[in-house]
Formats: sequence, structure tokens, C-alpha cells
Amino acid sequence: HRDSLGLRQTYGAQPQHGGKHTQWLNTGAGMLHEEMWDNANEEWWKPVDQELYQIWLNVPGAMKLRDPSVELLGGADSTPTVIVADDQDRKTQTIVLCGTYRDGAGSVQPFSDVSILHVTAEPGSVWRYSIPESHETAILYMRKGCGTMDGSAIPTHHTAYLSSTGREIVVEARNEDGTPSEADFMVLSGAPLREPVAAQGSMVMNTDYEIQQAYADYESMKMGAPWSQNLTDEEWMEHVRKFPSIYKETHYGS
Repeated sequence: HRDSLGLRQTYGAQPQHGGKHTQWLNTGAGMLHEEMWDNANEEWWKPVDQELYQIWLNVPGAMKLRDPSVELLGGADSTPTVIVADDQDRKTQTIVLCGTYRDGAGSVQPFSDVSILHVTAEPGSVWRYSIPESHETAILYMRKGCGTMDGSAIPTHHTAYLSSTGREIVVEARNEDGTPSEADFMVLSGAPLREPVAAQGSMVMNTDYEIQQAYADYESMKMGAPWSQNLTDEEWMEHVRKFPSIYKETHYGS
């Protein structure tokens, strides 16, 4: 990650990232950033196999023009892992990226009421999530394996959009035919903002006029000026010094 605030970060599930697997980025009033694959590998002749979730969350209109901020998350203090075993010792593991799950709570403070949970379930196990009463939207994406909900299978790379009725999500780590299967999935749930939405490209605001203002800021380089991904870190930093985001915050997350 490199941005027009002058911040460079690396993160991921590999050991060299020291457990920092998630980046929480709030673009605020405006910043430019690039996200590139970290291809560092001691065995350089082997291909690198990586996957990335990039989740965009809308924020309330009153929060859209705050200073940008970037924070790395990972570890028991910021993204606790909750492990639950059944009477046959089949386990589910839930990483709380945001919000709460059972006795685990993520450290990040979002601008709206939302939960983001990464779940891995052993074959035949059952995962349960009591949805907060304020949450009216819930989505489940199956990254790997298969799970069933109310008899319906959710195969690999499929997304389930859940109804707003009921207060508990129950996922069984099984195939459609009932045989046990591993299940690796992401759950997102949240409360509605109940605000108008205007979107164009990467800009999400409340009105078309605000969208026009945002693009005017971009074109006048208030958010910084684009750079080539081929720049070295030294060249990129020199570029950012010349063309910084005027909305640079006073400090960064670690």
C-alpha cells in the first residue's frame, strides 16, 4: 500500500507481515492510494498464490469529509479469534474484523453499526451468529468449501443475501447432499444508514452535487496527484511531497 498521505504499508496472512492481515482505510475527504500484491518470496522461482478481500462500506454523510486515516489490524487486541467446539470436538473459528461475536470485539471503530466476521468451520460443524437487533442487512460469501442454511447449499464463490427476518444465522459445514465439508466464509451484517446515495466511479456521496464537488477536488489535485506504480519508493515519496493530499491527518494508525 502507498498513498498520497505519504504512508507505505505491507500486510497479509504471510509470516513476514507479523500478524497484520487487515487494513482499515477511511478515504475521508480525499486521498489517492494503490494496493499492489506483495510478491516477496524467498523461493523466488515459485509462483505466489494470494487472495484479497476488498470490502467497501458507505459511511454517514456527516463523516464523509473527515481526515483520511489508515490502520493495520491483526492479533488478539484488534481482531480477536473466537473458537467454539461442539460435543464431538468439531471447531469453528471466527476472526472478528469489526463488530462483535460472542465474547470477541474488534478494536476498530466504524462510523456505522456493522460487523465483519471471517469464519472457518471444520467439516460437519455448525456456526451460529446472533445478529444484533439493529442489523437489517446480512450477506454471506463462501470463499472455500460449502455450507448449508435452512437446507440451501452455498457453494464455493457464491454469495447469499439473507432476509431481514430472524435473529440468528446458522451455517452447517456440509455439502448439498449432507456430507461434511469444510467451510471458509465471510459474513457482513449492519444497520441501514437511511440516507440518499449518489455514486460515480469510486466516489460515493449523498447528492449529485457532492459527487461533482468530489471530482472537482480530484481534478484540482486536492487529494494528491496520480503516480506510476513503477516508481520506486524513493521516487513515490518525492512525488507525494510535491503533490500531497491537502487532507493529510496528523497521525497514522500503527
